[in-house]
Amino acid sequence: MTELNLNMNRYRECARHVWNTYFRGQSNSEDLFLNVEYELFYALVLAPSGLEGEHKSPFDVPLPFLRVVPNPSLRVLSVMIAPPGGPDSNVYWKEVELEPGDLELRFIDFFDWANPDDFRDYQYVRARIVASHVGENEDGRYKGHDILLPAMYVQYEVVVDTRESRHSHCDWAGSDGPPAG
Repeated sequence: MTELNLNMNRYRECARHVWNTYFRGQSNSEDLFLNVEYELFYALVLAPSGLEGEHKSPFDVPLPFLRVVPNPSLRVLSVMIAPPGGPDSNVYWKEVELEPGDLELRFIDFFDWANPDDFRDYQYVRARIVASHVGENEDGRYKGHDILLPAMYVQYEVVVDTRESRHSHCDWAGSDGPPAG
C-alpha cells in the first residue's frame, strides 16, 4: 500500500472515530466537526503528501489533484450516482453498475448514510466523475455527476498535472484485488 493510500485510510479511521466518540449527539456538531475534519485531512493527508497548498475549502468540491481509482480487477462495480446539486438541495442517488476502467474520478470526501446523531463508518468514497466513457450511448453523460463507491474497492493517486489522462500505477497492478485488511 502506498503512503497516500495509507494516509487516506488513517484519515478515514481518525475522522470516523473522532465523530463517533466526541461529536455525535452534540448540538451544532455537524458545523463544528467540519472544521475539525478539515484539519485532520490537512494533517494526515495533505501535509505528509506535500500537498499543503492545494486545498482551501473543506469537502464541498472535488480535489483536482486527488484521483480515486476503483479496483481494476473488478469486472463490474455497483455504485450510486447523482447529478450535481446546488447548496442545500436534496440529491437523488441512482444505483448503477459500471466497469471500473470507464471512469476518471476526483475525491470529494468520505460518506455515510447517516442522520446527524448517528454513528458513522464512512463506508463510501464520494467523488466527482470528471471523465466518463459510460452513459446513454456512451456519450459521457455521467461526467460531472457525483458517485459513491465502497471505500474498500478504491485506491488513491496524486495527479501531478490536472490535465493528465488516466494512468495506472496503483498497487493493484497485477494483483487480484485490494490488499486485505
